[in-house]
Amino acid sequence: TGKTMFAKGLARESGLHYAIMTGGDVAPLGKDAVTEIHKLFDWANTTNKGVLIFIDEADAFLRKRSTEQISEDLRNALNAFLYRTGEASFKFMVVYASNQPEQFDWAINDRIDEMVAFELPSFDERLRMITQYMD
Repeated sequence: TGKTMFAKGLARESGLHYAIMTGGDVAPLGKDAVTEIHKLFDWANTTNKGVLIFIDEADAFLRKRSTEQISEDLRNALNAFLYRTGEASFKFMVVYASNQPEQFDWAINDRIDEMVAFELPSFDERLRMITQYMD
């Protein structure tokens, strides 16, 4: 649908480095997820340009704590993420992609400034995206 292309373009136009992860990357890390999240934000805070952090399928990781059954490791990772994103920063921007944003934890929703809907692209738009990737 163009979400990744949008995030890459936003990073480029903003002069930021670009980092991508998926929500599904977090659970397999188990206890190491907290450390890896801190490493990501430590890196973001030391770059000279700042970083756009794109989290694809973010709902797989940033789910509601109150109603979802999530493991202790995933809950700890979510808490570490919330801690690192709790205040505005000039060093990083987080862009979330999700087909199910209603599953986000309320604290994640509180951190979202803008929401952009991406409809399924038309046939011609898909051809343009494929051409852009191939060039």
